[in-house]
Amino acid sequence: MNFHNKVALITGGANGIGRTTALGFAGRGAKVVIVDRDATGGEATAGIVRQQGGEALFVQADVTSAESVQAYVNKAVGCLWPDRLLPQQCRHRRQGREHRRL
Repeated sequence: MNFHNKVALITGGANGIGRTTALGFAGRGAKVVIVDRDATGGEATAGIVRQQGGEALFVQADVTSAESVQAYVNKAVGCLWPDRLLPQQCRHRRQGREHRRL
């Protein structure tokens, strides 16, 4: 499967299955956002992706915190799609409820 022009957001990507998943997506052409609390491991995974010719961004975050999740999504969008609107700017109304596009 080809993931060119796609972005894979990998939580827990600092090591183990998360690292393997990040490397797998990157090897198939995806830009990879690695999210983890472990900065050393996360940066190492991003470095491996880059050494193999891929594009990677590491964001240190705690996925159990809503604020932290919003911050890493904003950072990923800002770094990978600087010409696009940030999620909080993409609100729209649908069927009487507010939704956010990420």
